[in-house]
Amino acid sequence: MRSFVFLACSTLLACGSDVPSFPEPPVDSGVECGSSGDGGAVDCPGDQVCLNRRCYDPCTSQAQCTRSQTCEDGVCVEGDRPDGGTPDAGACPGGCSGETPVCHPTGVCTACAEGAAGECGAAAPICDLAYGACAAFVPDRICAPCNTSADCDGGRTCSERGGERVCLAPCAEGSVCPRGFTCGADTLCAPSFGTCTGLRNGVSSQACATDADCEPLGATPPAGVCQGASEGVPGVCVQACSMETDCLDGRSCAAGYCRPI
Repeated sequence: MRSFVFLACSTLLACGSDVPSFPEPPVDSGVECGSSGDGGAVDCPGDQVCLNRRCYDPCTSQAQCTRSQTCEDGVCVEGDRPDGGTPDAGACPGGCSGETPVCHPTGVCTACAEGAAGECGAAAPICDLAYGACAAFVPDRICAPCNTSADCDGGRTCSERGGERVCLAPCAEGSVCPRGFTCGADTLCAPSFGTCTGLRNGVSSQACATDADCEPLGATPPAGVCQGASEGVPGVCVQACSMETDCLDGRSCAAGYCRPI
C-alpha cells in the first residue's frame, strides 16, 4: 500500500511533499502477545500463557488439550496427541506402545482405558475413559472421571456409560435430580441430554478444534458444540440441549445450546 501511494504521487505530481504514514496493524491478542508496536504490553486472553509471542492454553494432562494438540511443557501446542485421530475399531491390537500402550475400546492407542491400579501414575491416577488419558481427580468436579466408586465423593457411584466412566449421584426411583440431570433406571442422576463429558466440557469452555473434541472418543457429537474454532485458532465447547431443564442452574437453553443467564 505504501509503495503504491509513493509511486502514484511521483507519477501524477498531485500529492504533497509528505507521504502519508499508516500505523502498524494492531496485534491480535487472541493469537499473538508480548509487545505491541507502540511498546505497550499485549496480554493473552484469560489464563493463556505467552510463549514466543504466541498464546497457548495451559495444561497438566492431554485431556485438557484438543485432539490436534499435545500437552508439552505445561501448554497445549499443535501436534499429534496420543489419542488423536479418527477412531478405527480393531486397528490397534498388538500395535500400541510407548506413551500410548493401551488399546482403547474405540480402537485407538491411548495412555489408559481400564482404570486398573498402576495404569496411570500417582500424579494423575484417574483414567478419563472418554479420552483414554490419565488425569488428577477433582472431587467436586461435575461428572468427575473415575476408576472406581472409591474415587467418588459424597456417596456418588462410578458408572461407565456412553464411552465415559464418571461419578454420578444416587437417586431413588421417581425422585428429582438436580437441574440438568434425570434419575435413570439404574437410580443414578445422569445428564438429561447428552453425555457427562459434553456437559462438563461445555460448562468449563474446554478448548476444541472440532465438535468431536467435546465428546468421548468414538461418540457422534451434536453439531456445533465446538464454537469459534478456525484454522490455527481453537474454539470452545458448549453444551447442547433440547429444552430448558437440560441445562444446569444459572444456564438457559438458547438455540440448542446452554448459555449462562
